[in-house]
Amino acid sequence: MNESTVVQETEDGDGTPSVAGDTIPTGRFLGPIFTRTFYVALVVPLLFALLGASGVLAPFAEQASWLIARMAPIWPSLPPQYELVLRIRGPGHAASFGFMCAALWVWAFAAAGAFLRAHARRRESVLPISRKEKGVFFLLLPFAFFFLLTDTTLSSNFPLTRFRADQWGFFYLRSFLFFFMTALVLAVLIYVIGRIIMERHWRRPV
Repeated sequence: MNESTVVQETEDGDGTPSVAGDTIPTGRFLGPIFTRTFYVALVVPLLFALLGASGVLAPFAEQASWLIARMAPIWPSLPPQYELVLRIRGPGHAASFGFMCAALWVWAFAAAGAFLRAHARRRESVLPISRKEKGVFFLLLPFAFFFLLTDTTLSSNFPLTRFRADQWGFFYLRSFLFFFMTALVLAVLIYVIGRIIMERHWRRPV
C-alpha cells in the first residue's frame, strides 16, 4: 500500500479537526477543544476584576480566606499572594481574587469533561497516544507545578513574573495565564484516565 496519501482536514460538529481516513492523533484532537475552553474561561479574570473593583464580595472575605487555606497544600504560593492583595488592595479585591483562584480549578475539570465527551463521540477515530505525545506531556509537567509552588511576591530576579497587587487588576489576568499550564496538564491527565476506563468498558465493533 502506498502511504503517501493526500491528507485533508475538515472540522466536525464538536469543533475538533477531522483527518481523511477518519483518524486523528490525540494531540491534534485535544488542542482545539482546550483552545475553546481557554477563550470561554478568559471571562473569569475579567469578571472577578470587576467584582473586586466594586467591592461587592468584601463581606465574604472570611469565606475566601477559608478557600485559600484549603488550596494552600496544593498551591503553596497562593496564601502570600492573597495576603499581599488583602494588604494593598483591601478585602474586596482579596475576596474576589480568592474566589477566582478557586474557580480556576473548574476550568481544568470542564476541559477534561469536554475532552471525554468528544472522545466518547469519536473514540473509534482517535489514535492511541504516541510516545512523542507522552514525552511532550512529561516535558510540560514541571511547568504545571512551578506556578503553584513558587512564591513570586518577593522575587525581584524576574520582574515580569513577579506578583504585584496593581491598581489596574492585572494580577487577576496574570494568575489566570499562569494557571494555563496547570489546567492543561490536569485536564489531559483526567482525560487519559477516563480514556483508559472507556477503552476497558466499551468494546470496539469488529
